[in-house]
Amino acid sequence: MIITVALFCKNCICSVYYVPTSSMSPTIVKGSYILVTKFDYQFRSPSTLPFTNISIPVITLPGLAKPDRNDIVIFEKNNLSNSSHDVFLKRVVGIPRDRVWETAEYSEVNGIVLKKPSYYSRAYDNLGKKNYSYQIPAKGKRIPASLFREGAINEHDGQVKVCYIASQNFYYMAGDNRKNSNDSRYWGLISEENILGRVRMVLWPWPPRWL
Repeated sequence: MIITVALFCKNCICSVYYVPTSSMSPTIVKGSYILVTKFDYQFRSPSTLPFTNISIPVITLPGLAKPDRNDIVIFEKNNLSNSSHDVFLKRVVGIPRDRVWETAEYSEVNGIVLKKPSYYSRAYDNLGKKNYSYQIPAKGKRIPASLFREGAINEHDGQVKVCYIASQNFYYMAGDNRKNSNDSRYWGLISEENILGRVRMVLWPWPPRWL
């Protein structure tokens, strides 16, 4: 019974994560331990049976709120990672209907410039242009599929389309340490269903602090 309650809390209420990179420095430094609440954006059941790797259907229910700008969140990438279990830590920079402007030198969200990471030269080049803008899709919005790099939205529903009707909201993520962050400037937008929770507290280094 105790184990069942503990597993429920870990998957649906809150959990502690170790931060192995410096992409969110100085807000969250490498080696930190953070407390993440899991019920803010959605209630999500475990994807595997306890103590096994046996997959089971995931049940999701609406959470208390929607992700907002400046929230620090953990998430899985939209099937772009080699491992579906990779979890990432970033700040929400762009929300649905925000306008993003991409160039070879920088990103801009609603007029706010985000400095490029050092490896930016490969990002957002699928249109054969160095400069272009797009609006972050909201659920139900019809958008040209060509605005998104192959592997981001086009593969999300298993097929390539000329136009794509977003089945959910999407978000633009970035690390606070912009020169050392692998984020939406490099691999695109994150779907709402892939956001796992909101970071509430840095437990370590001491003393703990709320975010």
